[in-house]
Amino acid sequence: MKRMQRAFFFSGRREFDTLDTSNQKEGINVVPEVEVSQACDALVSRLETARKYRTELEARLEQAKRRIMKAEAYREIMNLMSAHVHCCLNQDYEEELEKYWSKREDIVYANGDLAYVGQRAVRRYYVEASKKRSEQARQQLSAMGKPVPEGDKTPGYINMNLIGTPYIEIAEDGLTAQGIWMAHSFMGCIGEDGNLKTQGVLSRYSGEFILEDGQWKIWHRRNYADVVFEENPAAMIGPPPTKDGKPPKPMVENPKPTTITKIKVTNGSYSPTAVPIGAPKLPEPYDTWIYETSNVQKEGMFE
Repeated sequence: MKRMQRAFFFSGRREFDTLDTSNQKEGINVVPEVEVSQACDALVSRLETARKYRTELEARLEQAKRRIMKAEAYREIMNLMSAHVHCCLNQDYEEELEKYWSKREDIVYANGDLAYVGQRAVRRYYVEASKKRSEQARQQLSAMGKPVPEGDKTPGYINMNLIGTPYIEIAEDGLTAQGIWMAHSFMGCIGEDGNLKTQGVLSRYSGEFILEDGQWKIWHRRNYADVVFEENPAAMIGPPPTKDGKPPKPMVENPKPTTITKIKVTNGSYSPTAVPIGAPKLPEPYDTWIYETSNVQKEGMFE
């Protein structure tokens, strides 16, 4: 800016240097009023051009700042979803809630038409049910005479989610964001018949995120299962463990939390007559958050 000011200063001097100062009185240069007016008009024009250029530069700078903000938000949200699926695989549910989820009371984890709404319900689903499942699995292993691993994680249980094709929109106010992902999930445990039970799911994940204390957090998460199919466990990891030729007792499935809320079903499973219904929809650009665009809507849920 100082360079530009100096440029205009010297430019202004040139304007005055070209004035006709042939009329002199008592040794003082006398400049005609018309020429002085023309020189001033030229300076004013240059100043107006400079102001316009400065306004354009400020607008471009603001656009650059917004793009940088959105790029950083995109990176953090991608990391959030990666942390989410890694924690599911590693059974680090409590760590996930503490580090990656919002502290707001209206957090939501939804699967199909069931939603776990609020801190207590989501924690019960993530943490308390997981601990109970682990205790029961360890009791079964002990009863079978099998070694019981140390720690508190559930033996023989796996939940691996491969996610991709992200589509994310950051609000113009930089406070919330929406995104969807494609997911291929693999889950395994010991079934009721004592054999290894595995399941594959092709689905879509929707996420709604919120900025808290300068960090992006998971706010609402919902699964949309499109295709559910049985895997072939023997082809992947061999036959299930047995004792004395008898199949082991089944591992207990994840207990259902009691605090659940029905939400509108917007997708259906694959069948010979199924047609795409386009849910969840691709997020659209938006200025600020409104609940009417949420993927976990229910009358009264967010009041």
